[in-house]
Amino acid sequence: MDKKYEINQKSLQNGQIVLYQRPNAKKPKWQCRLSFPQKSGFTRMTTGLTDEIDAIAFAKEKWFEFYARLKNNESIETKSKKIITAVQHYIKNLEDTGRVSNLRIEEEKRFLETYFCTFMKDKKLSDVTKGVVNQFVDWRVKNYKKIKYKNFNVSKKPSENYMRKNVLTIRKFYNWCTDQGWCKEIRDWDLPKQKINRRPHFDDKDYLRLSRNLREWEKQGNTSEGGYKWRERFVLRNYVLILANTGLRSGEARNLKWKDINSQERLQDGKVVKDILLNVDGKTGSRQVVANPNVKVPLENLYRNREKELNKRPSNTEPVFANRNGEEIKSFKKGFESLLNEYDLLHDSKGDKRTIYSLRHTYATYRINEGVSITDLSNNMGTSVKMIEQHYYHALNARRAEEITKMKNTKNKQIVEEDLPWF
Repeated sequence: MDKKYEINQKSLQNGQIVLYQRPNAKKPKWQCRLSFPQKSGFTRMTTGLTDEIDAIAFAKEKWFEFYARLKNNESIETKSKKIITAVQHYIKNLEDTGRVSNLRIEEEKRFLETYFCTFMKDKKLSDVTKGVVNQFVDWRVKNYKKIKYKNFNVSKKPSENYMRKNVLTIRKFYNWCTDQGWCKEIRDWDLPKQKINRRPHFDDKDYLRLSRNLREWEKQGNTSEGGYKWRERFVLRNYVLILANTGLRSGEARNLKWKDINSQERLQDGKVVKDILLNVDGKTGSRQVVANPNVKVPLENLYRNREKELNKRPSNTEPVFANRNGEEIKSFKKGFESLLNEYDLLHDSKGDKRTIYSLRHTYATYRINEGVSITDLSNNMGTSVKMIEQHYYHALNARRAEEITKMKNTKNKQIVEEDLPWF
């Protein structure tokens, strides 16, 4: 068996029982592959266990159970679930675990229920094959105008990149079902070709314009022209500066709480330096982000403003980006777009529309240009080296360096009070 798909193999009973784990799993559970003298091929299933001894006991028990069934000419295939039933279980699992944003859950639910279930009709998980998925891709492209979900109207033909995302969602769903023991594993999924585009970011000139106008735009929030929305603009200004200096995804920032902010001391050029560390939980799991030094002031701005509103320190469990009631602000999309429109920054020099995600791309581009190694950067951003190489090739001719917080300009040092919880 190709080691790409099976690692840590344990062979028992002369190879009739093989336990293995899948690569790249954060908490790998033991899978088992069983073979029988009365039957050709293998029977695969998950043990659902992370402990090796328990997994071995489970696999042996299943082997003898299936051996007895085969001896009595009974089927050992478990009853396959209907696609729609499995999708409902899958979505509920996403909601219960809370590791994925509500927006992402809604997107996956909309796609699976509207398109995949419609195509599969009353078919079961056992009917899903690579060939069927390829047929679905063709059907999906041809029927994008015919199928509607609630008030969601699709008027644009899905791109290759969008269809690739759809197939990845099916693969994620199907692999979860495989882990539940509901279906057999599918390997080597055929993915639509991915078109690699340079992602819109802010170049030096445009980012300077953005950062210089942020405070003025915030002040305008006190006027009728600004809709008397000073607080919203104040939070957004600091949100922009924090994302541009950390590379956080919007979902990671939304879930960030005061308790997730810490600091660490290190020696640099013979001096003690304090780094800000953010513990985030997002798309790729949990990680610790080392923030740029410029993040200290916007974090303090938000904290001090919250102190004034409450007449006391905010709770450690309160979101960093909170409304007056202490609840997380769900989205800054409209406010950010309004800000960019105000200063003619909505589109980059190539005409591509900028979004909040452009702040993450700006962070990556600046870090690469500062000489940060791709490995350090990928770890800090919670992405892969391959993704960095694919999407930030325009900046990869910059020199490399070791420190993730290295900055070009260190003349304007920021003075920050150190009675904050993370100091």
